[in-house]
Amino acid sequence: MLLAAVGAVGAGAVQASAAALPAGVGVPWATTASGTGADWSTAVASGPRGSSVVVGNLGSPTTTFGGITLTRSGSAGTDAFATGITERGAFRWATRVGGAGADEATGVATLPDGSSVMVGKFVGPATFGTTTLTGGGGSTGWDAFIAKVTPTGSVAWATPGTAGAPGQKAGARSVAALTDGSTIVVGEFTGQVTLGSTTLTSTGGWDAFVARVMPSGTVAWAIPGGSQTGDDGAYGVSALPTGGVVVTGLFTGTMTLGGRVLTSAGDKDAWVAKVTAGGAVTWATSAGGEGVDWGMGISALADGSSVVTGFFSSAPARFGSTALETAGGNDIFVARVTPMGRFAWAIRGGGSGTDRGQAVATQADGSATVTGYYSDSNAAIGSTPLPAAQGSNVLTARVQPGGTVAWATGSGIAGTNRGTGVASASDASSTVVGFFSQGIAFGTVALAGTSGTNPFIADYRTPCASNFVQVGRRITHNPATGAYRVLSLIAVASNPAAACRVRVTVILRDPVTGTRIMQSSGSVVGETTLARASSAPTVAWPGQKGSDLMVTSIVGRTRVLTPAVMRRAQLLLVRRIATNPLQPAGAANPAVAQRDAFSSFPGWPTGQ
Repeated sequence: MLLAAVGAVGAGAVQASAAALPAGVGVPWATTASGTGADWSTAVASGPRGSSVVVGNLGSPTTTFGGITLTRSGSAGTDAFATGITERGAFRWATRVGGAGADEATGVATLPDGSSVMVGKFVGPATFGTTTLTGGGGSTGWDAFIAKVTPTGSVAWATPGTAGAPGQKAGARSVAALTDGSTIVVGEFTGQVTLGSTTLTSTGGWDAFVARVMPSGTVAWAIPGGSQTGDDGAYGVSALPTGGVVVTGLFTGTMTLGGRVLTSAGDKDAWVAKVTAGGAVTWATSAGGEGVDWGMGISALADGSSVVTGFFSSAPARFGSTALETAGGNDIFVARVTPMGRFAWAIRGGGSGTDRGQAVATQADGSATVTGYYSDSNAAIGSTPLPAAQGSNVLTARVQPGGTVAWATGSGIAGTNRGTGVASASDASSTVVGFFSQGIAFGTVALAGTSGTNPFIADYRTPCASNFVQVGRRITHNPATGAYRVLSLIAVASNPAAACRVRVTVILRDPVTGTRIMQSSGSVVGETTLARASSAPTVAWPGQKGSDLMVTSIVGRTRVLTPAVMRRAQLLLVRRIATNPLQPAGAANPAVAQRDAFSSFPGWPTGQ
């Protein structure tokens, strides 16, 4: 069953005070959109060059994203929105889809070209760019939608998941992109739903669905998952690096999914399944106890394992050999699932109030960033305590590959504050989205609320070990003409944290005229980072005898610098030049004197 929509909470704008962040964690920016009603973000996906796409819902008559104002299509209800965000938190574009009813976006996935696919539900008729979807649920039901959005924010196409009759309901909850540009969409429905040429029929109450949508918007296949005794649904999906996806959700009683049968331990249990790109279910597993246990978000890792989050009320809830006890109400769980579908570990989060894990995003090093919310003055995740919540606080936590909590924080003041989505970038940063009602602070970055609820987007970063950059250059100088020739240029950064990325841009200018001669950029994860201008083609310019290259701009990302780091970077540079000769064999010219050199910022050690 679909979770209840967010209503207007609180009144008045309250300026949030600064909230301390864990040591080593920073939020360089956070932003919001301004409206007078209930607006909220639901999901986020990382895009090219540090950008992201955020989706959510508009309950205000008008909502402003930076300098872009969206107007709700009806006098009531909600519309869905998608917005593009730059690496520094600026709104690039924003678009609205929907009609006069309650239309909501609940998931988004990005494609390599910067386009994205958003999913959710609509009450027809609803407009998606130039496409109008009618649906079959009527005014008392709703239908699913899948829509592709271009890199500039226009809607390329929209495909419905059509409910079978008025009053029946179908909603897409999450989406993951495959390498060929197709997507896997998951959700739930009652009665019947038609996806492309496939009609699925519920076995009782709400059932789950998993479907593949091709790059053109056509549906390749769809499979149901359900039981005869209660409600079932699919809420999170993540693409595996080798193809296919992992999916999570909840089920009641005995559920069948693609020939795999799961039986709950009590009321409702969480489930995780691996589904191939062709729609076959490789394995399925469950977790829970006698209460309500619900899988909400999942994120796959390079080895085929995954991290899943959600909430549970069972005492205990079992995740393989691990039993978690609730502290009261609903508690958060975070668990690791092996490539074969077994639970490796599980941890609990929350307190005696209502606490939920909503979304998770894994990093290249196997860690995961989790978001959700908690509502207790004495809450923790793992063994890490959380700041006291006066209403509900946004939870953001980094969980290590073995299940220990590296850091965790809560954001919010009195009122309703919830994290709903998270995405990770290759530089180990995480973008968290959600909503707040009376102001919220992320470290020293504070956002003021309005009379309803407001969406937020916040960028969490943990500093890399260093951002020290040196430049090695191999040039030739012809004394007769005073001309220099660049054979190659290397920028090296010491960056021992394997999950961190350093981006380097090097600009060279003629030391006499100031004319730009060469610009090179690059980013690599790990111990050495290269920004390289190669000798094909070479760059030559006249210069003064004895003059040299002038490096005018070296731009990196993180700021932790120590003498040990500087020495290591210098050694790396020397080793790089020594073990990777840049002068092509046989290219020596008797009239040209070969010269090796490297330089650094003022005050830093030089010499080879």
